[in-house]
Amino acid sequence: MDAHPELIVLGAYITGDKTHVDPPQTPPLFENTDKVEILSYADSVLAHPTVIIRRDFLNKHGIRYKSDNLYAEDVGLYADVLNAGGKISQLTEPLLRLGVVKNLKRPNKYYDIQFQTFIKIQQEKLKPLLTLPKELAGPFLNKKDRCRFWFMMRDANKNKNVVNQKALEQLITERCPSSMFLENSLLTKHPYWEDFLIRENEKRLIRFSSQDAATIINETPDTLTLKWDNYGIETFKKDKNNLVFTNKK
Repeated sequence: MDAHPELIVLGAYITGDKTHVDPPQTPPLFENTDKVEILSYADSVLAHPTVIIRRDFLNKHGIRYKSDNLYAEDVGLYADVLNAGGKISQLTEPLLRLGVVKNLKRPNKYYDIQFQTFIKIQQEKLKPLLTLPKELAGPFLNKKDRCRFWFMMRDANKNKNVVNQKALEQLITERCPSSMFLENSLLTKHPYWEDFLIRENEKRLIRFSSQDAATIINETPDTLTLKWDNYGIETFKKDKNNLVFTNKK
């Protein structure tokens, strides 16, 4: 933070990956602030326990956690920092790893309140831009719906410049197929990745975020079996326009 006085809030994200941890980066790298601002419209981009904040900026602008942002007070605070002209960013490496505790029960009421609070903050942030359809509101959208969200932001922002349009278009280029390909793609959930599979032809599929591609060796109304160019044979279960990994052959 001393080396980057323009940053007001800096934190990291949570990973659930148990298979690989990269060595810490020296010095730590952080994401472009315009990109993180855009990401914050669709999700909580910072894991609260990792965050450091400049107190003098909060005091200068009278920013505090708000009690009416129940269970999402941090998300509301970051929005207030951005509204006051502050910059937020995210380290490019996680500082927390998600663990699973079996039989741990939390009241659904907690999650329901948190979800609704996020939507309230999200709607306030989006008010100068657009009214979001109900099915695209809230955090934790799947990749396809998140791309639809960003497409809507891009189109609404062209003449309003609420966020950096160039950064928004770059984010879409990095993470989303074109709108034409998006509707014909298969959002695929694998134990080690989640990505779009785009049909090149009747027998070939290409991963959007990878160099890998696959040949369809068997397709039924319920399943799809693929032979990857750089891997083995895997079978996926069809769920509407999604694929869910079932087993490796």
